[in-house]
Amino acid sequence: MKKLAIFVEGQTEQIFVEKLIFYIADSYDICVEKRRGFGGRDHGRKFITLSSPEIEAPYYILLVDSSNDGRVLTDIREEYDGLIAQGYDKIIGLRDIYPHEYKDFRKLKKLSKHLVPKGKVQPVICFAVLEVETWFVAEYKHFKKIHQRLTPQFIKKRTGIDVTSGNLENELYPFKDELRNSPAADLNRIYNLVKRSYSKKKQQVMSIMKVLNMKEIVNEVPKRIPSLGFFLRQLDDFFSSVQEEHEKSN
Repeated sequence: MKKLAIFVEGQTEQIFVEKLIFYIADSYDICVEKRRGFGGRDHGRKFITLSSPEIEAPYYILLVDSSNDGRVLTDIREEYDGLIAQGYDKIIGLRDIYPHEYKDFRKLKKLSKHLVPKGKVQPVICFAVLEVETWFVAEYKHFKKIHQRLTPQFIKKRTGIDVTSGNLENELYPFKDELRNSPAADLNRIYNLVKRSYSKKKQQVMSIMKVLNMKEIVNEVPKRIPSLGFFLRQLDDFFSSVQEEHEKSN
């Protein structure tokens, strides 16, 4: 059994990554276990199981919601020895840069590389620039599924945001405009144009997952969003080994 552990900073990322994984895995037999962390230094860290696989599969994925961007690396560090003992082949962390500024990106990457555990498996920390909602905005074709009026031209005219930009990570940089919106707030602002809304509440996240095109997310969006491309390469590293074993068994 090959095993992958992914630690994300919140519920939104957990829902998105689960859908992404099932799209990438396609016909391979995988099972996903979801957990959520809570508590901290004073009261001890605990994890609750949100869902467990009903059947056993050759490829096992643990998807952990750390419930805080600052906990992703800490959880990986604290759980590392146990994950290695359980035979995990790859460990990935995914967190936002926001509310840090874009200029802090290099510093955050350098610090994370320094702090990840060193051992048999080298954990990789991926950053969504500036939030995972940047990736949702970049899949701009989904907006017309929300409402026919939400064309790229209409959105740019009403908000100033060019959702087709080849530099969207910088386009949504919150300190560039006087509103200082985060990418999540910008996504909500776009939805507000047609009297819809977006928040990180589970139901609204589930709703956007229904209209996001995973084919676009995997094949087209990374051409404009380097942070998504890097995260996908980490998943590909795991699933390419899955494919190799699948081909050998046939």
